[in-house]
Amino acid sequence: MKRIQGILGVVLGIVIAVGPQTFLHVCGGGKMAESMGDAAPMAMSMPCQKVPTAAVITGILVVLAGVVLLISALKKAEAKGIALLSDVAFAILGIITIGIPTFIVGVCSAPHMHCHAVTRPALIVLGAFVVVLAVAGLLRDLRKK
Repeated sequence: MKRIQGILGVVLGIVIAVGPQTFLHVCGGGKMAESMGDAAPMAMSMPCQKVPTAAVITGILVVLAGVVLLISALKKAEAKGIALLSDVAFAILGIITIGIPTFIVGVCSAPHMHCHAVTRPALIVLGAFVVVLAVAGLLRDLRKK
């Protein structure tokens, strides 16, 4: 079970890190220019532009937690502390992944924008999967006692 949880953690972490950079991209352009009559265009940073960076950091941490769990499973180590620590890390990182597009960084408020319609729900679902992975690991650890 720890092996499967480690592999799933690595896969989910990679998708969290790579997704917002590629197929779950945020709104295009990086900067939005507004023309104000005769004045020069004013560059405005969109709120969703920091989501990919935050997702990469969180995704890498999920991958690391999965690798630690996978290494401990492959070495057949019965260290309950490592498994418990990785479960707690998965839970925290899953909540952070859900929080990135919702309350930590946020996305554009317009429902037709790609970051609002695609990136936000995808990161919420991926974060929920990581939390479920943590709960499954915690239940496994409680049953072993």
